[in-house]
Amino acid sequence: MELPVPDNMRLPPGCRPVLEVQVRTILQDAWAEVEHELIYKNHFRYPNNDSIRKKLAAVNASLSLADMIFQEIRDMQKEMAVWGRERFKAMLDKAGENLDSLPGVREPELPQATLPGIEDLPAGNRAEIERHLMAALKAHNEHNYHEAIRHYTQVLECNPELSVRSAVFSHRGMAYFMLQQESLALSDFDRSYQCDKHNYRALNYRAMILRRMGYVDQALECFALSLDISPQQAEVYFLRAQTLAEIARGAEAIADLQRALELDPAHAEARQLLERLKAS
Repeated sequence: MELPVPDNMRLPPGCRPVLEVQVRTILQDAWAEVEHELIYKNHFRYPNNDSIRKKLAAVNASLSLADMIFQEIRDMQKEMAVWGRERFKAMLDKAGENLDSLPGVREPELPQATLPGIEDLPAGNRAEIERHLMAALKAHNEHNYHEAIRHYTQVLECNPELSVRSAVFSHRGMAYFMLQQESLALSDFDRSYQCDKHNYRALNYRAMILRRMGYVDQALECFALSLDISPQQAEVYFLRAQTLAEIARGAEAIADLQRALELDPAHAEARQLLERLKAS
């Protein structure tokens, strides 16, 4: 974002009277500090420089994926909080209807608000899915990934709609990734996409793991599919540019970075990488 400069500040001729504020997550800031210390302040070349670059790229991919996972968990928690408030309100409303229309008090009926994609299931299955999903999200938030995986698996065994299965596979894949079980995470992200071919987030997660494992071409294919589904993802253009830059495809990386900045002019990392590539 840009902020106005105080009127009493003197600037050299030709300088724009604005300030730029860069905002990034804790993980992004940690990586920027590590990268600066290990690369830009280092004035000699290691004998196995290519090997070290690959290891740094793998660390960067892991941090980027972890950042995306934390964000989706937070988004899911917000969605579940909204759902919980709606469910509670529906219960109160139903109870109020009963009290208004009957001479005596009776137990309120089950609320009508429910999770999208499971409305048509039998009531017992709905309740079971909701119970396990809430327990899974609580365990996931508390970093109890084994317990989260157990509850996600219980949800899948209830055979919910494909849209719900897609989300649950995606979240279980996140938990596997946090346990460093990358093959299982990769499998779950793939099944998430197969359940819902519009789930571009699952493709992004899959791309990041493939990139970390060294399968760069497959990672680029996943990024491309994701952008075909949702073209307005500045972060994905940036991540794909990073991947392209790592394999010396600078012109394509520059094009992706320019697109990322068109979508998000305040993307500081994209701007820095673009300046670096143009200078090299």
